[in-house]
Amino acid sequence: MDPSWYIKFFNDYYLRYFADRKTSSDTKKEVAFIFKVLKLPRKVRILDLACGTGRHSIELAKRGYEVFGIDFHEESVKIARASIKSLDKRIKFIKGDMRRLPFNNEFDAVINMFTSFGYFSKDKENDLTLREISKSLKKRGLLLLDLQNKYWQLNNISKKSWEREKEIFIFEKRQYDRKRKLFVNDINFIFPSGKSNNIKTMVRLFDLKEIKNKLLSAGMKITKVFGDYDASNYNTKRSPRMIVLARKVK
Repeated sequence: MDPSWYIKFFNDYYLRYFADRKTSSDTKKEVAFIFKVLKLPRKVRILDLACGTGRHSIELAKRGYEVFGIDFHEESVKIARASIKSLDKRIKFIKGDMRRLPFNNEFDAVINMFTSFGYFSKDKENDLTLREISKSLKKRGLLLLDLQNKYWQLNNISKKSWEREKEIFIFEKRQYDRKRKLFVNDINFIFPSGKSNNIKTMVRLFDLKEIKNKLLSAGMKITKVFGDYDASNYNTKRSPRMIVLARKVK
């Protein structure tokens, strides 16, 4: 299994077949949630880590924040830059790696939305990412880490599914690698010509205790855990998300 699957997935498939699954209504709901739980005054600095095409960054900038978006996928960054128009004084996008962030004590908050953490096959790289986030935060700065709820995911997501995207059929087969704690999605694209392409994605699933310990090791402490973008309390069985709000403590 390719440990760098995310490079191929985002370069070859994501923008064409998956990016539009999130609507503008979804984005506004998620940004309203971010605004509500961070409780930060306008004009503070927010880092949108793994910003993609900037859907959260742009809405936050419209609300008066100074936003810095970073993503490893160059095409997504280009799209984000082309979308900012009159907001260019309050927002900036760059290509970068979350394991090597070029910041020190610069941000009042870091957001990492929609399962953009846990892509690395080696857990030490996920730990490194958290340390880089902590380094980037100002003293007492906040992290909003939006993860899948491991237990809800394993009990509610279909093991197989298919859909039609324009003229393409997309078949997905999902399984959990318990040894490595990876949720693996085997995606097969069938084209009109009969040709097919296949890619496996894999995301590390965490439980709350694991995340708590990892954050503490990185110098951050959990202050609240939400179960979805409605700001409901996290419930192991019922919550589709595990959205962690943490504060830098050292």
